[in-house]
Amino acid sequence: MKKILCLIMVLVSTQLVAQETINPKNSRYDEFKIKSSFIENYEYTINVYLPHNYPPNKKYPLVFLLDANKGLQITKSLIDWLNPNSKLIKNKLENFILVGISYSNNDSVWWVDRSRDYIPTRDTISKFGKSWKYAGKADNFLNFIEKELTPTLSKKYNVDLSKTGIIGYSFGGLFASYSLFTRPNLFNRFIIIAPATSWDNSLVCFLEHKYSMTNKELNKKIYLAIGSLDNQYIINEPTIRFKDSLNLRNYPNLSLNFDFGE
Repeated sequence: MKKILCLIMVLVSTQLVAQETINPKNSRYDEFKIKSSFIENYEYTINVYLPHNYPPNKKYPLVFLLDANKGLQITKSLIDWLNPNSKLIKNKLENFILVGISYSNNDSVWWVDRSRDYIPTRDTISKFGKSWKYAGKADNFLNFIEKELTPTLSKKYNVDLSKTGIIGYSFGGLFASYSLFTRPNLFNRFIIIAPATSWDNSLVCFLEHKYSMTNKELNKKIYLAIGSLDNQYIINEPTIRFKDSLNLRNYPNLSLNFDFGE
């Protein structure tokens, strides 16, 4: 219970409202497709879940959910469960606009697409054991989010771009961690679950070190989590080193919450 609350609260933190089941006929749910010029005109399915009532005179934080075709429903159900009438909930959450970026539900297609978008480099020497044919386009995907998707969302919805978050796991967690140091102005709140931080000789740790050489502040909220069943060499050990590096820097205004699930 405590860990679930921490996971959600790192993104938003003042008022929680009840949510409804996602339904295409529900005015709180929207879905559209958008092609990216940065990724060979690839067409993404975008799932948008709006706050309750969604008054037009208010702006809301924007939270991007990676792998939404796999995780949108469970994320939304978790928000439903944390409703304001629950006697178990003491802390309230601020309303936000949840934006899922979805791929095909075909697992083989999904794996290729996410590997292309979430992995920043081609890596042939890591403990993953093989080269990923379509890997290395994370910067293009970041361009898509920053220069195509976000402006589209800003035109369609009432978004507060001073409060943006991202949720990613595995390679999605690697992508979120990568964006933290390569596009530091794009997101300010992160949920990073079991990130593949060993990728390319722990590239993320190298980028954090490089960032620290010229930046003494990291004004972010980060929830970082791994579990005992995650691979020790690919995920857990390099993620713990990443977490320790962040803590040792003593970055002002960095809020870092770390969980290790048994």
